Amino acid sequence: MGDCDGDGVTDADEINGPDGDPATPDGTDSNDACDYDVADISLPVTSTVDCDGDGVTDADEINGPDGDPNTADGTDPNDPCSLIHQVLR
Repeated sequence: MGDCDGDGVTDADEINGPDGDPATPDGTDSNDACDYDVADISLPVTSTVDCDGDGVTDADEINGPDGDPNTADGTDPNDPCSLIHQVLR
């Protein structure tokens, strides 16, 4: 089970997409760390990209303080304002 781009989604899930058929264009790019569906993340994020440009890496936003990508940590790696909302709460 690999994750070449480090976005936390297995390459197989990105290539096959939700219908499980790699021949249909419904998957995400397994070589682009900013092309993923948050709901498909099943592995810790290792990429150091910041897809929403808020100054916090996607790994920090998705893995959160507990290091588990499967628990909600209050920020959205695709929303540059989510970190601000979390701090203001």
